[in-house]
Amino acid sequence: MKRKSCLFSLFVLLFSVVTVHSAVAQGFTALNMERVGYFNVPDIGQDFYVVADVWGYEGPQGRFALLARSNDGLSIIDINDPSDPVEVAHLDAIGGDLKDVKVYDHYAVAVEEYGPLQIIDISDPSDPVRVAEVYDYGGAHNVTIHDGMAFLTGVHQGNGGMRILDLSDPSAPVEIGRFDPYYIHDVALHGTTAYASAVYFGFLAIVDVSDPTNPREVGRFSTPGHATHHAWSFGDGAYLLVVDETSGGHVSIWDVSDPASARLLSEYQVSSGTSVHNPFIIGNTAYLSYYMEGIRVLDLTDPSNPTELGFFDTNPQNTGSIFTDFWGVFAF
Repeated sequence: MKRKSCLFSLFVLLFSVVTVHSAVAQGFTALNMERVGYFNVPDIGQDFYVVADVWGYEGPQGRFALLARSNDGLSIIDINDPSDPVEVAHLDAIGGDLKDVKVYDHYAVAVEEYGPLQIIDISDPSDPVRVAEVYDYGGAHNVTIHDGMAFLTGVHQGNGGMRILDLSDPSAPVEIGRFDPYYIHDVALHGTTAYASAVYFGFLAIVDVSDPTNPREVGRFSTPGHATHHAWSFGDGAYLLVVDETSGGHVSIWDVSDPASARLLSEYQVSSGTSVHNPFIIGNTAYLSYYMEGIRVLDLTDPSNPTELGFFDTNPQNTGSIFTDFWGVFAF
């Protein structure tokens, strides 16, 4: 037990919550985790408080959380004192439904479901400045940053696949490639390999992006829940943790050392009627935003036998939709 407590003290853990307006948590349950700080998203006059996702930024001024707040835009939260997080800046959404945000150098890269890709200079987190807006795709659901490129997925164009943009000049991103045979909900990358989640078709596509101007599918496999939502590579690219977003959707872990013949190694599920949402992995530790099951933390040292290290749930009595509560998680 002591070893586990030390493990969690090494990280500042951020998570975003989607919950009904009237559901105020009266207590929480936890194992080997404790809450040290809390930021209450202001009431924006809707039926729901919605923080779609969360990411972290670390610069000369310290650590900050970036909150994608759906129709209420982007918030930047100073978390240098984890016990007292403070909003230092806010940008309104342009088109609506700001769904995802990532970081490239000292820029936030954000996408809206019904608006532009935005690149925002956050070198001074208290005074963010938009330096680019790209309206070419009619919106996007997610964005991933890798090797100086932005990978947009779930675009509102064509089949809703993936667009690859060069960020060499953040003020003028340039599309250099696309992969668009089917709708792609999200993408994870390791080296020159992209793992594309075809959520509506129930499979994970393995895509060679060594030439980003000409991505090529080199393998695929169906996932247990047939609602392939997201993935994360670990073990120096040998393994892939995949999540399905559906009732009963859970974690599956795969050996992808041979992209043409992925092997299922193990599965992890909290309960049969709930759903996992997003993973975040550091080393051999996986942090899972598991909707109404809270944050779950797994030890992946043995990919064939993942073990739960701890969990934290702010709303254990939730009896509403299985797709409320914990949406995203980020760990420093």
